[in-house]
Amino acid sequence: MGERRKAVAACLVVAIGAGEAYAFISTAERLTVAREASQAPLRQAMEARQKLETRLAKAEAAVASLPETSARFQAALHAKTAADTAVVTKSAERGCAANCRLLLQAQSDQTNQEVEAARRDMADTRARLEQAVVDARTDLAAFKAPPSPSPFADRIGWSAWVLDLVIAALGSIAANGLACFLMVFGAHSHTVPTETANVTPPEAPEWPAQPAEAQPERLVGAGAGNVVPIRPARHRRSREPSPDAIKQAKGFMVARITRTDDDAETDVRALYRDYVAWQEGKGRPPLPETEIGAALVHLFKVAQIPFGPKDGKAVARGIALKA
Repeated sequence: MGERRKAVAACLVVAIGAGEAYAFISTAERLTVAREASQAPLRQAMEARQKLETRLAKAEAAVASLPETSARFQAALHAKTAADTAVVTKSAERGCAANCRLLLQAQSDQTNQEVEAARRDMADTRARLEQAVVDARTDLAAFKAPPSPSPFADRIGWSAWVLDLVIAALGSIAANGLACFLMVFGAHSHTVPTETANVTPPEAPEWPAQPAEAQPERLVGAGAGNVVPIRPARHRRSREPSPDAIKQAKGFMVARITRTDDDAETDVRALYRDYVAWQEGKGRPPLPETEIGAALVHLFKVAQIPFGPKDGKAVARGIALKA
């Protein structure tokens, strides 16, 4: 039987684990899809802004890396220097006629034009790159920064996917784990043993022996017209009295109750009132009527004192309160 219970418990654990995993995965997928759909516009806006920032960074880097001179300008300067030197040298020679001087001067003018063109090209290149920087900054300033698609994750320093998994796990545990815990808690409730589980029934008080006619099978009443049979077995069964209640009831019966040989009857309510007064006289709080009543009924059965209803009230036969 124990092995079968272990197998059933193992199957239950596997089923619960499978259900928890399914709930976790489905919750994570549903949460991820919902978040992606709601975050798509914000992510697109962030990507557009990142492109503008990259464009501005490249434009500024191009301006910063622009050289002071270009290769064309350097070559034009060298050609101009050589042409100027040739004009000075060749024109001083005797064999250089007017045509020779004109050719040298034309060559020098051409090199000057190349130098100016190279200088203008450098200026145009710098102006174009600087304008690109200005345009990029203008576009970036005009583009309003979008809010973060995962503000809570950014604030606590987590990645967005980590936060999604944590939320999915908590939702899965709240949905299925709570039900499993409640089921296990209900299945493992233990029964608290009653206080009288191991209590040995007390011995009956040492009273005079009861006459034969006062046995429990006798009829309570003084005449045939008012006769009620005593059937303790059919009396409503009260709860088991506690050891303290039995101890107090036994002390009360020894101190305040006496056996009689006649048909004396005592109302149980009168017994309880006398018990309350007896306890207060000793400076102790009395027990509730139901608890001390159950203890007295128990001792009545042990001592074979007839007890039953009469005229709408419970009475005990053959006993009386001491003066």
